[in-house]
Amino acid sequence: MADDGKKPEEKKPIVIYEPMPAAERERLDGRRREHDGVAELPDGFHLVGRGRSGMLYYREGENVLELGWEISGTRPGISLYVSGLDEWVLPARVPTSDADRERLRAALAAWPGLRNNGVTLVSQEDLVRPWEDE
Repeated sequence: MADDGKKPEEKKPIVIYEPMPAAERERLDGRRREHDGVAELPDGFHLVGRGRSGMLYYREGENVLELGWEISGTRPGISLYVSGLDEWVLPARVPTSDADRERLRAALAAWPGLRNNGVTLVSQEDLVRPWEDE
């Protein structure tokens, strides 16, 4: 190729999504929780679906965890995102302790719905992000 003295065009990054402002996220989360009846849920695990995805709520007294799930595209059943074990979302967002996470993982493993729904636990490290490989 002949050098015509022009600089090559810089590649602009591809923006997959822009993070939602925290206040808007909280507003939408509040509407979803109200729709799902979270305030009335008894203690324990509760699977709520909306089409191909939903939430697994865990209530312990006033404390609530939310674990997102979706229909798995690679195996039968659903994929459950265990990052939800890292934080109580109600009554306020508070990180769970290491002891809480271990106890909650054990409770989740013992929950009959885990086996009955063909649940696969997915951690943040398991997520495929092809745009990060570039």
